[in-house]
Amino acid sequence: MAEASRTSEAHRDAVFARWVIFSPARSRRPTDLKSHGPANPSPGPDDGAPKPSCPFCLGRESECAPEIFRVPAPDESPSWRIRVIENLFPALRREAAPPAPEDEEPVGAGECAVRGFGFHDVVIETPHHEVRLWDLEAEGVRDVLLAYARRVQQLAEHPAVNISMGSVPAATPSVREICRAQRADGPAAVLAIGTANPAHCVPQDEFPDFYFRATNSDHLTALKGKFKRVFQKLGVERRYLHHTEELLRAHPEFLDDEAASLDARLDIVATAVPELAAEASKKAIAEWGRPAADITHLVVTTNSGAHIPGVDFRLIALLGLRPSVRRTMLYLNGCFAGSAALRLAKDLAENNRGARVLVVCAELTLMLFNGPKEGSFERLIHQGLFGDGAGAVVVGADPLSPVEHALFEMVSAAQTVIPDSGDAITMHITKGGRRVLSDYGNMFGVTIIFVLDELRRRLREQEGVGGAPEWGVVMTFGPGLTVETMVLHATGHMHASP
Repeated sequence: MAEASRTSEAHRDAVFARWVIFSPARSRRPTDLKSHGPANPSPGPDDGAPKPSCPFCLGRESECAPEIFRVPAPDESPSWRIRVIENLFPALRREAAPPAPEDEEPVGAGECAVRGFGFHDVVIETPHHEVRLWDLEAEGVRDVLLAYARRVQQLAEHPAVNISMGSVPAATPSVREICRAQRADGPAAVLAIGTANPAHCVPQDEFPDFYFRATNSDHLTALKGKFKRVFQKLGVERRYLHHTEELLRAHPEFLDDEAASLDARLDIVATAVPELAAEASKKAIAEWGRPAADITHLVVTTNSGAHIPGVDFRLIALLGLRPSVRRTMLYLNGCFAGSAALRLAKDLAENNRGARVLVVCAELTLMLFNGPKEGSFERLIHQGLFGDGAGAVVVGADPLSPVEHALFEMVSAAQTVIPDSGDAITMHITKGGRRVLSDYGNMFGVTIIFVLDELRRRLREQEGVGGAPEWGVVMTFGPGLTVETMVLHATGHMHASP
């Protein structure tokens, strides 16, 4: 207790020019000195309810420090509504001698210290233990604020107390300091990955028969034969597609270039895309290990339609996200959409301390589906190369151990447009990319998330063996010609997907 009996002091920080109170007495709490008496017998808002032992409750006034003033109850009874009392364990001492003005000016370098003179009072806002300030009616809140104002006016009349209004640069943080405090300490990182595909899987060697049969085009034998020969060189073994033969038979307008089919296609993807996106998102959130309500930002990309409200809005209900989640919807960004969304998530996570960003990419090729046509072989390549899928990634900085683990730290990201390249699209495929292309086809912006999941799987297999790469560069290309790049650092926490 010797330490607690020391007099309070105020020290002026020589670096930041701020005053800091050192009060050893504040190490003592009411529970250190008071025995735990019986439950408070005083009545409250709920008569008969047991009350905890609290010296601030009605009927325990004698156990408190001296009273300064009270606001009586409206019925003129001995009870009260608000009490202002001295603090039994004040940070500043009213009985101390006020410091002289010259004591507050530092002499030479370093900090200076003065006696801890001042007032540290307690405002008891209600006599009922269970009632909090925000539980009061408007009139009650008003009276509490008036009690605070009355006490400030009393203190302002003390000759040794100086109350100043306006800006206090030495004590008020600057805008720069506020912005710095809002930023994360470390880099953004991929914390979890989830992927999903439609149930309908078509092996690539069976697709020509499926496609020409479903489009009633088996009579185009020469075109079908050429189609099969080219398919063998695309490097695709299987793809997952939302559109089945049953769906195509129900919508013959999808096979007729002259028929109006846009509304029907949009109606289908308006439901199917959010559902597929939610499936991938639930896997990512489950792997992440925290509640969906902890997601602070949502970034969604798709080339499959453009609805308002869109997929981002639908995912709030499908995933149980908070209504206040901050959403960004990216439409029609082509094959670089996934990387663009990850770049945006990196910026959000690093500039909003504690942010957890859910990135979701979902694509259905139904919007591009059409039947074969003599003299237009290019459309057949599209039908044989692109697939359907969804991918989701949780991005955040400063992972919270032991629940969160960084898979890939996102070191840097950039986007650029190659001049005079609007009609040029090239492709650079890594080993992980080849595996994804073979198993799923080109899924536009979704593909990059599948590639990250494949790289995670490969690194997990190499753990403990040695030689696993630690650094990598992601490059995606899309219309423009637009190039997205991101430098990733593998952390070693390559946990399996659920």
